[in-house]
Amino acid sequence: MKKLYSLLLFFSMGIFYGNAQKLELPESATYHLPTKSFYISNVKSKNIIRQNAKGQQTVFAHIDAQCLGLTIYKNTLYVVADDQIMGFDITSKKSVFTITIDEAKQLNDITADETGTLYVSDKAGNNIYKINTKEKKFSKLLKANAIKAPNGLYYDKTSKVLLVCNTTENSSIFTVDLKDGDVISQFATNYTNFDGLAVDNLGNMYVTSWSKDWKKSKLLQFGKMAKQPKVLLSNSKGMSDLDYSPALNKLIMVNSFEGTIKAENPKLIK
Repeated sequence: MKKLYSLLLFFSMGIFYGNAQKLELPESATYHLPTKSFYISNVKSKNIIRQNAKGQQTVFAHIDAQCLGLTIYKNTLYVVADDQIMGFDITSKKSVFTITIDEAKQLNDITADETGTLYVSDKAGNNIYKINTKEKKFSKLLKANAIKAPNGLYYDKTSKVLLVCNTTENSSIFTVDLKDGDVISQFATNYTNFDGLAVDNLGNMYVTSWSKDWKKSKLLQFGKMAKQPKVLLSNSKGMSDLDYSPALNKLIMVNSFEGTIKAENPKLIK
């Protein structure tokens, strides 16, 4: 998403100059129940911010790279940092995992299955990497050119499949078999530049869709039986990545241009 990041940095010059807030071009956010905190990645300031239950923000980790997708497996927070995947123990804040994927072109989102295997999208490389964290080995999941510009990821633990949205002029949502990397299904739309992807406890799917010029974005809801998505929000706050917290029953939305995150019950979003 180099075009998007360049645009984000341009907007940030006006939004954040002289501002003491710690969220500078946030990209991704996730919730950790034991610490009752949100963990947020920053593109501009190259760090991860922890926001506690009182809304107080502190730097959790400094990283000399653009911080993008986040996911938590057990007590480890994983972050996509340029061509690396880094893991931090949430209690001690110490680095406990690092792997570099030199061949990757543009790593972006990340998710984990119940075994701790990580899946990382490579948007410019048109593939998804499968990472064995125990052996520190990686491999490409998809067959060549199966999905153009994969971005947002969600692991469906019930069906044991990976949901993928891509960033194209006519974006789609794909279902991928994790055993052989085959694309099982494709839900095509007329919406542009899908980014974040999340699923709530009722099976409703949420996706952010950017305009062609990357200045505005929409939050779309795909009901389990709906043939077309419903537009829940449309604004210029820069809605990017999404996550859903079962513990809170809230959808976590990142507003990159505004430098904020928001967690809200999906039924109350309007």
